[in-house]
Formats: sequence, C-alpha cells, structure tokens
Amino acid sequence: MCHRVREPRELSDVLSAHSAEERFEAKKSEHYFEVELSGVAESGADFLRGDLMEEYLSQVVPVAFDAQRFWYAKKITDWASNAGLELPQVTVIIRGDTERQVFKPYKNHYKTRHKGKEFPFDIEDVIFWPENPGPASPYWIWYGKTPLLGAILDEQAAGFRLRRSNMAIGTSEPARELFAATGVDALTPSNKRFNDWYVGEIHVQSPDVVPNARRDGFEDNAAWMSLKADLGTFFKQRVGETRALSRDRNRPTAKVIAAAKSTLDRTKRQLTSGLASKEQREELVEKVDKEEKKLTKALEARQSEADVELLEPIHRELLAVRETLERTDSFALKKLRSSLDRKQRNLLKRVLGILHNVLDEENFDKAQDAILSHFEVSEL
Repeated sequence: MCHRVREPRELSDVLSAHSAEERFEAKKSEHYFEVELSGVAESGADFLRGDLMEEYLSQVVPVAFDAQRFWYAKKITDWASNAGLELPQVTVIIRGDTERQVFKPYKNHYKTRHKGKEFPFDIEDVIFWPENPGPASPYWIWYGKTPLLGAILDEQAAGFRLRRSNMAIGTSEPARELFAATGVDALTPSNKRFNDWYVGEIHVQSPDVVPNARRDGFEDNAAWMSLKADLGTFFKQRVGETRALSRDRNRPTAKVIAAAKSTLDRTKRQLTSGLASKEQREELVEKVDKEEKKLTKALEARQSEADVELLEPIHRELLAVRETLERTDSFALKKLRSSLDRKQRNLLKRVLGILHNVLDEENFDKAQDAILSHFEVSEL
C-alpha cells in the first residue's frame, strides 16, 4: 500500500522503484548475490542492525546448521542425504563492522524455567519421523531428544517449525495449532504450550501442499487437510509423552536423576575432548561429589524398590566418573597436533584457562570446542 496515495501496489513494483540491479560474470561455482542498503529512513533502522537481521534470517532462510554449536548437525544432514531427501542450503554473510555467516539457531544447550528458577539441559540426541521416509514422502521430521523439563527459553529455536524447500513457513505458531488439534473431540488450546517444549523441524515435501501468500501457513486445500490429519498421530504422541514425563518428574527420585545425568553427560564430554586445566578438573570433581551426595540421600529415603533400581546405576556411574577424573591425564593440550611448539601450547593453555574463569558452562563449552577443533584435537 502506497502511504501517500493509499492505492495498492505490487511488491515487485515498489522494489523496482527503489532499487537498482547490476550483474557481473562469474564462474558457476562462485556465483552469489549481494544486497547493499543505503539511504535507509529512520523507520527502517532495524535493517541496519546486523544482530536483528541475523536473528530473522537464521530462522527463515535455508542456511546450514552450525556444527560448532549443534553437535547433531551432521547426523541430520547425513540421515537426510542417505534417505534421498532434499535439504537445500545457501550461504548468507552479513557484512557491517564485522563479517558473520548466518546459521540456523539450533544449539546443544538450552534452559527452561520452573517456579521462578532457570534449569539448564542438553539436547541428548535427535529423533526422526517417520523412520523410513523417501523423496515421495509428504513430509519428514527431526526433533531433539530432551528431558522435556518445560518450555524452552529461546524464542529463536523453541517449537517445531514448518519448512518447505528448507524455507520457513511462519514461526512456531502453525505447529502450536497442530498441538491444539490433538483433543479428542475438539480443539484443546492448552496443548499449544507443549510446542515450546521441543526443538525441531517439519519438512513438507508434498507438491500439492502450497504455502499461502503470506508464507505464514499453507493453503487450506485437500492436500494440506490430509497432511494435517497424518501429522495428528505424531503430535498426539508428543502430547502423551510430555504429560507422562511431567507426571514422573514430580516424583523426587526423577528430579535427582535428571540433575545427576546432566552432570555426568557434561563430565564425560569434557573427558573425551580433554580438560582445559587442573582447575577445571577440580570443578568437575566438586560437581560430581555434590550430585553423588544427593543421590546417596535419595537412596536412604527411597520410597520403593523401583526407586532403588533407578538410583543405584546412576550412583555407580557417578563414583566411576569421579575415579576417572582423579586419575586422568586427559588434558586438551596433550591432544593438540604435534606441529605446535611449547610457546604455542602454553598460550592456548592460558587462553583456555581465562575462558574457563570468565564464561558460563555453555559458552565455555562452545569456545573450547571451536578452539580445539581448529587445532585438530583427536576424538573431539
């Protein structure tokens, strides 16, 4: 709509009137396009903010996963490739004061909130649905396996997202509506909230399911109605597992086990990639000891033999990993490639030590993984 004359105009006409296009010859393997914004009015200032542009583009355009932040990136792309599924990708670079590549917003670590407190958790694996899709399948899904502790505190990633040719169709709202449609006889709006407990993507492949003009959903044709009915089975299962886990988690035993497993997972990852310093080892020993004491108390106050069967294996695992920490010499610097001299190794040791002291667990893990991967640490 033109603001001055209040007459509808085609978007293509508006763009043509306020843009210029230049074309240059390039090799097919090097082709790209570049967008340069100039003379942007104050009302459009957000277009000049790289952080906001990245936040939007990371959710919408068909960019790659960030393998440094999301360990299951390769598992998803390999699975899709082996199944003959298309997952188109483009490379998007935002240039301003700095240059930054845009990736999808998925990562390993998230947080949820319960009774005013934040609780961290990890993506434990990724799950695919259906098990054996192919190029002719109407859709395929991947989603993160998590403890389902509650709504994920990350608006960019929380919730299933629908995509067509790896382009986003709306935000998380279309999937929220699919959760709402899982009631027995009618819509159940309260089920919408369960979408925010997950991270994942629904890739629609059916050529008969057509995005609407706003690209915030699909046209209500027969193909989309049929696909929604098919997806209903999947979403009913997610509602069922979420409610069941929520009930189980209200038992004291489940809460103790969840916290212990989180500490075990992080400690094992650090032992595999290599510890940054002796200080980090001491910190991990302290955390393992803390969880071991909680588990011991839970065993003493056990409510049933079933609780014992759940608690004892985790307790043994905590004791074993603590023993490994005490005697390990698995430090990251010993795994660096042999071409680095002593001065370079000492510098990396100091850098890792400083990062360990100033960053929280999530950001330190990301920084350490990136540094050690760059210097070819084995078994990372």
